[in-house]
Amino acid sequence: MMAHHRGNNMDVKALSERNMLISKSMSETMIKRQSQECKVVTVKITNNKLNKTQKEALKMLFVEAKWIRNEMIGFGKENNIFDYEFKDSIQVMNKDKEFEMRERKYISAQQIQAVITEVKDNIKSLAKTKERGKRKIGSLKFTSEVKSINLKQYNATYKIKSETKIKVQGVPGDVKVKGLNQLPKNCDFANAKLLNKPDGYYIAITIYINKNELIDNFIPDTEIGIDMGVKDNITLSNGKKINVFIEETERLKNLQKKLHRQEKGSNNRYKTKKLIRKEYQKMGNRKEDISNKIVSELKSYETIYFQDENLVGWKNKKSLAHGSKKIQHSILGRVKSKLRNCDRAVMVDRYCPTTQTCVCGCKNKMTLDDRTYSCSECGYVNDRDTHSANMMILFGKESIGLEQTEFTPVEILASVAPLCGAVSRGRLNQEAASSLD
Repeated sequence: MMAHHRGNNMDVKALSERNMLISKSMSETMIKRQSQECKVVTVKITNNKLNKTQKEALKMLFVEAKWIRNEMIGFGKENNIFDYEFKDSIQVMNKDKEFEMRERKYISAQQIQAVITEVKDNIKSLAKTKERGKRKIGSLKFTSEVKSINLKQYNATYKIKSETKIKVQGVPGDVKVKGLNQLPKNCDFANAKLLNKPDGYYIAITIYINKNELIDNFIPDTEIGIDMGVKDNITLSNGKKINVFIEETERLKNLQKKLHRQEKGSNNRYKTKKLIRKEYQKMGNRKEDISNKIVSELKSYETIYFQDENLVGWKNKKSLAHGSKKIQHSILGRVKSKLRNCDRAVMVDRYCPTTQTCVCGCKNKMTLDDRTYSCSECGYVNDRDTHSANMMILFGKESIGLEQTEFTPVEILASVAPLCGAVSRGRLNQEAASSLD
């Protein structure tokens, strides 16, 4: 009896020491992350290099993740979903809409825990949204397909074996991938996500890079203003205009017509839906590529000024802009999102009258049909969008915190330009604050 009691004390002591080591490691990691930048590198699994066993394992990983997710949601209909505990067998509804028990064969315990954590996080997010009262919130629904599985631990749920191969837990052997050359030499690996996309499987790897190793190439003492619109997507303060529209292809239209003629629940309809998703992914890839190129060109300037445009409102058919289709087929949302994450970008408030205000400070009312800006006071004339892009720079500089009752003339802004910086985030904001102090 004494030996058993002594053994319990040793187990408790060992567990306490282990928890202390984990806590110490986590605090050290948090301190380290403050000097690092987070990035996500996506690599593609080469499908034609997979054997039959690997293809079946990858397919069943997502199927079993779907079973677990649906079982957990079904458990929450009658019990507290946070009390759900996974067992080796999963309750699944078959084609005859009858429940049967199936054993897991591919998905690991860590991957199961990731699925359970994701469901709990979804419930917490729905609860927070419901508390805000902005929209009607229902319960979680059963899903027909899981598209991502979290691989939460490097060297456990996934491991990079060579320049072209990755080991994924639950998949026998190593899988060949494309894109590992994107990874920098000195980086820390965090979690990854196994993605199931219409054109194949991908792995999105989260890495951390030291900020002092990041190369940020730009021309010093340069600035650019950006005006976004419906008629002309992007107009720069130097007069350059960029219009990009990625519309549905004829193949996509034909596939959608074919889908409406097919019987619901049939295998052919499922195959057609998969082809449609693949076409939409191609459109998304083209938009992503073009938006990356545009933002990369804009980042050659030291400071970028743009406005928090109401793109969602422009898509409304009842809005004055009437830009539903044009905004849907454009890349404005992607460009705006990437600029918001840029440290050297300054976002001007949505309600700043950049189009109506003249360089002299006067305001002139304009309709959407007026494409040329002219000032009745000073006689200034310019293209409407180019003028607005230039005013982005002036309003952006003015928004560093200098309280002024009226518009600041160009001469005054030029005198305080060394004190100007970003208003929301990044390196410029810190420098501006220290200069003003």
